[in-house]
Amino acid sequence: MQHNSASPATLLCVAFLSILAATATAQITVTSPTNGSTWTTVPVQLTANVSACAGSSNVTLFEYSINSSPLATPSPNNGTSTQINTTEYRLSAQPSPGAQYTIRFKAWSDAGACAEDDVNITVTGAATTTVANIDDLPNADPPNQASTDQDVWFYVWDSNTDCCMESDTSSYTVSSPALDGQSRLYYADWMANSQTGTPGERYSLNFGDNVANESKTHFIYDTYIYVTDPENIQNLEMDTNQVWNTNGAYVIYGLQCAGPPYSVWQFTTYQGWISSSYPCNPQTWAANQWHHVQIAVHTTGNGNVYYDSVTLDGKTTPFSGMYGNSSRSGPWAQGLLSLNFQLDGINNGEKETTITAYTDGFTMIYW
Repeated sequence: MQHNSASPATLLCVAFLSILAATATAQITVTSPTNGSTWTTVPVQLTANVSACAGSSNVTLFEYSINSSPLATPSPNNGTSTQINTTEYRLSAQPSPGAQYTIRFKAWSDAGACAEDDVNITVTGAATTTVANIDDLPNADPPNQASTDQDVWFYVWDSNTDCCMESDTSSYTVSSPALDGQSRLYYADWMANSQTGTPGERYSLNFGDNVANESKTHFIYDTYIYVTDPENIQNLEMDTNQVWNTNGAYVIYGLQCAGPPYSVWQFTTYQGWISSSYPCNPQTWAANQWHHVQIAVHTTGNGNVYYDSVTLDGKTTPFSGMYGNSSRSGPWAQGLLSLNFQLDGINNGEKETTITAYTDGFTMIYW
Protein backbone atom coordinates (compact mmCIF):
# COMPACT_ATOMS: atom_id res chain seq x y z
CA MET A 1 0.00 0.00 0.00
CA GLN A 2 1.31 3.42 -0.95
CA HIS A 3 1.22 6.19 1.62
CA ASN A 4 1.10 9.88 0.63
CA SER A 5 2.99 12.15 3.03
CA ALA A 6 3.31 15.91 2.87
CA SER A 7 6.72 17.50 2.75
CA PRO A 8 7.87 19.71 5.66
CA ALA A 9 7.55 22.75 3.38
CA THR A 10 3.93 21.87 2.62
CA LEU A 11 3.11 21.42 6.30
CA LEU A 12 4.70 24.79 7.09
CA CYS A 13 2.66 26.45 4.37
CA VAL A 14 -0.57 24.91 5.68
CA ALA A 15 0.20 26.06 9.22
CA PHE A 16 0.92 29.59 7.98
CA LEU A 17 -2.35 29.72 6.04
CA SER A 18 -4.20 28.47 9.13
CA ILE A 19 -2.76 31.33 11.18
CA LEU A 20 -3.80 33.82 8.52
CA ALA A 21 -7.32 32.38 8.47
CA ALA A 22 -7.57 32.61 12.23
CA THR A 23 -6.50 36.24 12.28
CA ALA A 24 -8.88 37.15 9.45
CA THR A 25 -12.02 35.58 10.90
CA ALA A 26 -12.43 37.76 13.98
CA GLN A 27 -12.42 41.39 12.95
CA ILE A 28 -14.88 44.31 12.99
CA THR A 29 -18.60 43.67 12.48
CA VAL A 30 -20.83 46.64 11.63
CA THR A 31 -24.55 46.12 12.22
CA SER A 32 -25.71 49.68 11.54
CA PRO A 33 -25.65 51.39 9.16
CA THR A 34 -25.40 48.91 6.33
CA ASN A 35 -23.13 49.70 3.43
CA GLY A 36 -24.91 51.57 0.64
CA SER A 37 -27.96 52.41 2.78
CA THR A 38 -29.89 55.70 2.75
CA TRP A 39 -31.01 57.43 5.95
CA THR A 40 -33.87 59.90 5.86
CA THR A 41 -33.51 61.17 9.44
CA VAL A 42 -30.77 62.27 11.78
CA PRO A 43 -29.10 61.10 13.90
CA VAL A 44 -27.70 57.95 12.30
CA GLN A 45 -27.46 54.92 14.56
CA LEU A 46 -23.99 53.38 14.70
CA THR A 47 -23.72 49.83 16.02
CA ALA A 48 -20.56 47.75 15.68
CA ASN A 49 -18.35 45.35 17.59
CA VAL A 50 -14.88 43.87 17.38
CA SER A 51 -13.89 40.49 18.77
CA ALA A 52 -10.19 40.36 17.98
CA CYS A 53 -7.42 41.97 15.97
CA ALA A 54 -4.34 40.18 14.65
CA GLY A 55 -5.40 37.09 16.57
CA SER A 56 -5.73 38.79 19.96
CA SER A 57 -8.98 39.58 21.78
CA ASN A 58 -7.25 42.14 24.02
CA VAL A 59 -8.64 45.22 22.24
CA THR A 60 -6.70 48.37 23.09
CA LEU A 61 -8.66 50.87 20.95
CA PHE A 62 -11.94 50.76 18.99
CA GLU A 63 -13.13 53.95 17.28
CA TYR A 64 -14.78 55.48 14.24
CA SER A 65 -14.24 58.59 12.15
CA ILE A 66 -16.13 60.23 9.27
CA ASN A 67 -14.70 60.70 5.78
CA SER A 68 -11.12 61.95 6.08
CA SER A 69 -11.63 63.79 9.38
CA PRO A 70 -8.88 63.40 12.02
CA LEU A 71 -11.60 63.64 14.70
CA ALA A 72 -12.19 60.09 15.92
CA THR A 73 -14.75 58.99 18.51
CA PRO A 74 -13.61 56.07 20.69
CA SER A 75 -15.86 53.41 22.11
CA PRO A 76 -16.67 53.68 25.85
CA ASN A 77 -13.96 53.19 28.48
CA ASN A 78 -11.48 55.30 26.49
CA GLY A 79 -11.80 53.09 23.45
CA THR A 80 -11.19 49.75 25.14
CA SER A 81 -14.82 48.64 24.90
CA THR A 82 -15.45 46.18 22.09
CA GLN A 83 -18.90 47.70 21.42
CA ILE A 84 -19.96 50.91 19.67
CA ASN A 85 -23.65 51.67 20.12
CA THR A 86 -24.26 55.34 19.64
CA THR A 87 -26.00 58.05 17.61
CA GLU A 88 -24.08 60.41 15.35
CA TYR A 89 -25.28 63.87 14.32
CA ARG A 90 -22.27 64.82 12.21
CA LEU A 91 -23.83 62.65 9.52
CA SER A 92 -26.23 65.54 8.89
CA ALA A 93 -28.98 65.62 6.29
CA GLN A 94 -29.13 67.40 2.95
CA PRO A 95 -31.92 67.56 0.35
CA SER A 96 -32.12 64.91 -2.39
CA PRO A 97 -29.90 63.33 -3.62
CA GLY A 98 -28.49 63.67 -0.12
CA ALA A 99 -25.08 63.90 1.51
CA GLN A 100 -22.52 61.14 1.04
CA TYR A 101 -20.46 59.86 3.96
CA THR A 102 -17.89 57.17 4.64
CA ILE A 103 -17.79 55.91 8.23
CA ARG A 104 -14.44 54.34 9.06
CA PHE A 105 -14.41 51.78 11.88
CA LYS A 106 -10.92 51.01 13.20
CA ALA A 107 -9.58 48.81 15.98
CA TRP A 108 -6.31 47.67 17.47
CA SER A 109 -5.29 44.93 19.89
CA ASP A 110 -2.04 44.30 21.73
CA ALA A 111 -1.04 42.18 18.72
CA GLY A 112 -1.77 44.70 15.97
CA ALA A 113 -4.44 46.40 13.90
CA CYS A 114 -7.70 45.12 12.47
CA ALA A 115 -8.55 45.62 8.85
CA GLU A 116 -10.51 48.90 8.64
CA ASP A 117 -14.22 48.46 7.94
CA ASP A 118 -15.60 51.32 5.82
CA VAL A 119 -19.35 51.88 5.41
CA ASN A 120 -20.70 54.24 2.74
CA ILE A 121 -24.12 55.83 3.31
CA THR A 122 -26.37 58.63 2.05
CA VAL A 123 -28.30 60.93 4.39
CA THR A 124 -31.30 62.79 2.96
CA GLY A 125 -33.95 65.08 4.40
CA ALA A 126 -34.46 68.73 5.24
CA ALA A 127 -31.16 70.59 5.14
CA THR A 128 -29.29 71.06 8.39
CA THR A 129 -26.91 73.96 9.01
CA THR A 130 -23.45 73.07 10.29
CA VAL A 131 -21.01 75.61 11.72
CA ALA A 132 -17.72 73.74 12.06
CA ASN A 133 -14.34 74.47 13.65
CA ILE A 134 -15.77 77.09 16.00
CA ASP A 135 -12.76 76.68 18.28
CA ASP A 136 -10.51 78.10 15.53
CA LEU A 137 -12.33 81.47 15.37
CA PRO A 138 -10.51 84.56 16.73
CA ASN A 139 -11.02 86.45 19.98
CA ALA A 140 -12.96 89.68 20.32
CA ASP A 141 -10.98 92.81 21.10
CA PRO A 142 -10.88 92.95 24.06
CA PRO A 143 -11.88 89.32 24.68
CA ASN A 144 -12.67 89.76 28.37
CA GLN A 145 -15.83 91.77 27.74
CA ALA A 146 -19.19 90.70 26.35
CA SER A 147 -19.38 91.16 22.58
CA THR A 148 -22.25 91.53 20.12
CA ASP A 149 -20.01 90.63 17.17
CA GLN A 150 -20.48 87.36 15.33
CA ASP A 151 -17.80 84.71 15.03
CA VAL A 152 -15.50 85.97 17.79
CA TRP A 153 -14.82 84.51 21.24
CA PHE A 154 -15.21 86.51 24.44
CA TYR A 155 -15.19 85.53 28.11
CA VAL A 156 -16.51 87.01 31.33
CA TRP A 157 -16.96 86.01 34.94
CA ASP A 158 -20.43 84.49 35.33
CA SER A 159 -22.33 86.72 37.73
CA ASN A 160 -24.55 83.77 38.67
CA THR A 161 -21.60 82.08 40.37
CA ASP A 162 -19.97 83.14 43.63
CA CYS A 163 -17.76 86.18 43.38
CA CYS A 164 -14.02 85.80 43.27
CA MET A 165 -10.83 87.54 42.34
CA GLU A 166 -9.53 86.58 38.91
CA SER A 167 -5.77 86.22 38.83
CA ASP A 168 -5.60 85.27 35.18
CA THR A 169 -8.27 84.15 32.73
CA SER A 170 -7.68 83.62 29.05
CA SER A 171 -8.63 81.72 25.91
CA TYR A 172 -6.80 81.42 22.61
CA THR A 173 -5.90 78.91 19.90
CA VAL A 174 -3.00 76.49 20.34
CA SER A 175 -1.39 73.76 18.25
CA SER A 176 -1.16 71.17 21.04
CA PRO A 177 -2.97 69.24 22.32
CA ALA A 178 -5.07 69.10 19.16
CA LEU A 179 -6.78 66.54 16.97
CA ASP A 180 -6.91 68.55 13.76
CA GLY A 181 -3.83 70.72 14.18
CA GLN A 182 -5.41 73.51 16.22
CA SER A 183 -7.59 73.67 19.33
CA ARG A 184 -8.78 76.35 21.75
CA LEU A 185 -7.38 76.67 25.26
CA TYR A 186 -9.50 77.90 28.19
CA TYR A 187 -7.59 78.87 31.31
CA ALA A 188 -9.08 80.17 34.54
CA ASP A 189 -7.23 81.05 37.73
CA TRP A 190 -9.36 82.22 40.66
CA MET A 191 -8.99 83.14 44.29
CA ALA A 192 -12.35 82.83 46.04
CA ASN A 193 -13.42 85.65 48.35
CA SER A 194 -15.07 83.30 50.83
CA GLN A 195 -14.91 79.78 52.17
CA THR A 196 -17.96 78.91 50.09
CA GLY A 197 -16.83 80.48 46.81
CA THR A 198 -17.35 78.43 43.64
CA PRO A 199 -16.39 80.79 40.80
CA GLY A 200 -17.33 80.40 37.15
CA GLU A 201 -15.89 81.72 33.88
CA ARG A 202 -18.14 81.80 30.80
CA TYR A 203 -16.60 81.60 27.33
CA SER A 204 -19.04 82.58 24.58
CA LEU A 205 -19.41 83.03 20.83
CA ASN A 206 -22.23 84.24 18.55
CA PHE A 207 -22.37 81.70 15.72
CA GLY A 208 -25.48 82.93 13.90
CA ASP A 209 -27.29 86.25 13.38
CA ASN A 210 -30.22 85.93 11.01
CA VAL A 211 -33.95 86.53 11.54
CA ALA A 212 -34.60 83.12 9.93
CA ASN A 213 -32.79 81.49 12.85
CA GLU A 214 -35.79 82.31 15.03
CA SER A 215 -37.69 79.44 13.40
CA LYS A 216 -35.00 76.79 14.08
CA THR A 217 -36.15 74.15 16.54
CA HIS A 218 -33.34 71.57 16.90
CA PHE A 219 -29.77 72.16 18.05
CA ILE A 220 -26.74 69.90 18.44
CA TYR A 221 -23.85 71.12 20.60
CA ASP A 222 -20.88 68.98 19.55
CA THR A 223 -17.28 69.23 20.73
CA TYR A 224 -14.20 67.33 21.85
CA ILE A 225 -13.02 68.34 25.34
CA TYR A 226 -9.61 67.84 26.97
CA VAL A 227 -9.06 68.73 30.64
CA THR A 228 -5.75 68.68 32.51
CA ASP A 229 -7.18 69.07 36.02
CA PRO A 230 -10.74 67.68 36.20
CA GLU A 231 -10.50 67.45 40.00
CA ASN A 232 -10.85 71.26 40.10
CA ILE A 233 -14.10 71.40 38.10
CA GLN A 234 -17.35 71.82 39.98
CA ASN A 235 -19.53 72.14 36.86
CA LEU A 236 -18.83 71.82 33.15
CA GLU A 237 -21.60 73.81 31.47
CA MET A 238 -22.56 73.74 27.77
CA ASP A 239 -25.35 76.06 26.57
CA THR A 240 -27.02 77.16 23.35
CA ASN A 241 -28.92 80.48 23.31
CA GLN A 242 -31.59 81.44 20.73
CA VAL A 243 -33.21 84.87 20.43
CA TRP A 244 -36.78 84.68 19.18
CA ASN A 245 -38.06 88.19 18.51
CA THR A 246 -37.30 91.88 18.28
CA ASN A 247 -38.09 92.34 21.99
CA GLY A 248 -35.06 90.19 22.79
CA ALA A 249 -37.01 87.23 24.20
CA TYR A 250 -34.71 84.23 24.12
CA VAL A 251 -34.33 80.68 25.40
CA ILE A 252 -31.33 78.96 26.94
CA TYR A 253 -30.76 75.30 26.20
CA GLY A 254 -28.51 74.77 29.22
CA LEU A 255 -26.97 71.47 30.30
CA GLN A 256 -24.11 70.85 32.71
CA CYS A 257 -22.21 67.91 34.10
CA ALA A 258 -22.38 68.78 37.81
CA GLY A 259 -19.85 67.61 40.34
CA PRO A 260 -20.45 66.48 43.94
CA PRO A 261 -22.74 66.48 45.82
CA TYR A 262 -24.97 66.19 42.74
CA SER A 263 -22.88 64.13 40.27
CA VAL A 264 -25.65 64.20 37.65
CA TRP A 265 -26.56 65.99 34.45
CA GLN A 266 -28.44 69.18 35.30
CA PHE A 267 -30.67 71.17 32.94
CA THR A 268 -31.93 74.73 33.20
CA THR A 269 -35.31 76.41 33.08
CA TYR A 270 -36.22 80.01 33.89
CA GLN A 271 -36.40 78.86 37.52
CA GLY A 272 -32.77 77.73 37.57
CA TRP A 273 -30.86 74.46 37.49
CA ILE A 274 -32.71 71.17 37.95
CA SER A 275 -30.99 67.87 38.70
CA SER A 276 -31.80 64.83 36.59
CA SER A 277 -31.37 61.18 37.53
CA TYR A 278 -28.65 60.65 34.90
CA PRO A 279 -25.13 60.32 36.38
CA CYS A 280 -22.29 62.64 35.41
CA ASN A 281 -19.32 63.99 37.33
CA PRO A 282 -16.62 66.01 35.55
CA GLN A 283 -14.13 65.17 38.29
CA THR A 284 -14.16 61.53 37.10
CA TRP A 285 -13.35 62.39 33.49
CA ALA A 286 -9.94 61.02 32.54
CA ALA A 287 -7.35 63.80 32.53
CA ASN A 288 -5.27 64.63 29.46
CA GLN A 289 -7.56 62.73 27.10
CA TRP A 290 -10.08 63.87 24.50
CA HIS A 291 -13.74 63.33 25.36
CA HIS A 292 -16.42 63.65 22.66
CA VAL A 293 -19.69 65.28 23.73
CA GLN A 294 -22.87 65.67 21.64
CA ILE A 295 -25.91 67.36 23.24
CA ALA A 296 -29.27 67.20 21.44
CA VAL A 297 -32.07 69.63 22.36
CA HIS A 298 -35.23 70.97 20.75
CA THR A 299 -38.06 73.41 21.37
CA THR A 300 -41.78 73.30 20.66
CA GLY A 301 -42.23 77.05 21.01
CA ASN A 302 -43.63 79.25 23.79
CA GLY A 303 -40.34 78.99 25.64
CA ASN A 304 -40.54 75.23 26.22
CA VAL A 305 -37.19 73.46 25.86
CA TYR A 306 -36.64 69.69 25.72
CA TYR A 307 -33.32 67.99 26.44
CA ASP A 308 -33.26 64.92 24.22
CA SER A 309 -29.96 63.12 24.77
CA VAL A 310 -26.27 63.37 25.50
CA THR A 311 -23.54 61.29 23.91
CA LEU A 312 -20.32 61.07 25.90
CA ASP A 313 -17.35 59.10 24.63
CA GLY A 314 -19.37 56.98 22.24
CA LYS A 315 -22.27 56.20 24.58
CA THR A 316 -25.66 57.83 23.96
CA THR A 317 -27.98 58.41 26.91
CA PRO A 318 -31.57 59.29 25.89
CA PHE A 319 -33.12 61.69 28.38
CA SER A 320 -36.67 61.41 29.71
CA GLY A 321 -38.64 64.06 31.57
CA MET A 322 -36.02 66.78 31.13
CA TYR A 323 -37.92 69.81 29.87
CA GLY A 324 -39.38 73.12 30.97
CA ASN A 325 -39.89 76.76 30.11
CA SER A 326 -36.52 78.40 29.63
CA SER A 327 -37.50 81.80 28.21
CA ARG A 328 -35.90 85.06 29.33
CA SER A 329 -35.55 88.61 28.04
CA GLY A 330 -32.45 90.43 26.91
CA PRO A 331 -31.16 93.20 24.61
CA TRP A 332 -30.21 91.04 21.61
CA ALA A 333 -31.07 90.93 17.93
CA GLN A 334 -33.80 88.71 16.56
CA GLY A 335 -32.47 85.38 15.33
CA LEU A 336 -29.18 85.59 17.24
CA LEU A 337 -27.63 82.20 18.07
CA SER A 338 -24.86 81.91 20.63
CA LEU A 339 -23.10 79.27 22.70
CA ASN A 340 -21.46 79.11 26.10
CA PHE A 341 -18.65 76.88 27.32
CA GLN A 342 -18.42 77.48 31.05
CA LEU A 343 -15.97 76.24 33.67
CA ASP A 344 -17.02 76.44 37.33
CA GLY A 345 -14.29 75.89 39.91
CA ILE A 346 -14.58 73.86 43.08
CA ASN A 347 -14.96 75.42 46.51
CA ASN A 348 -11.30 75.59 47.43
CA GLY A 349 -11.61 77.40 50.76
CA GLU A 350 -10.17 80.76 49.67
CA LYS A 351 -7.23 78.99 48.04
CA GLU A 352 -6.21 79.36 44.42
CA THR A 353 -8.07 77.23 41.91
CA THR A 354 -7.02 76.70 38.31
CA ILE A 355 -8.66 74.92 35.41
CA THR A 356 -7.06 74.28 32.03
CA ALA A 357 -9.26 72.86 29.30
CA TYR A 358 -9.26 72.62 25.51
CA THR A 359 -11.88 72.09 22.81
CA ASP A 360 -11.38 70.82 19.29
CA GLY A 361 -13.72 70.10 16.41
CA PHE A 362 -16.26 72.43 18.03
CA THR A 363 -19.39 72.23 15.85
CA MET A 364 -22.96 73.49 16.04
CA ILE A 365 -25.66 71.74 13.96
CA TYR A 366 -29.22 73.06 13.74
CA TRP A 367 -32.38 72.88 11.68
